[in-house]
Amino acid sequence: ALGIGATLNQRNLADDPAYEPHWAGVIPTGRVGLPADVAAAVMFLVSSAASMVNSHTLMLDGGWTTLSPVP
Repeated sequence: ALGIGATLNQRNLADDPAYEPHWAGVIPTGRVGLPADVAAAVMFLVSSAASMVNSHTLMLDGGWTTLSPVP
């Protein structure tokens, strides 16, 4: 599951210069996701290191889903 800013499509929709600073301020890791973050997760999942991973939703959201309620 992808978080804020993780795809080029989302990043292209954010022409407002306040977009990234706003989201970086509320995401626990302090930054929006990058396509490279998604690529790193995919590389792990296709590697032998992930051979026992199955039936799991990998959250790539910088900790966003740990917030309750969402700001």
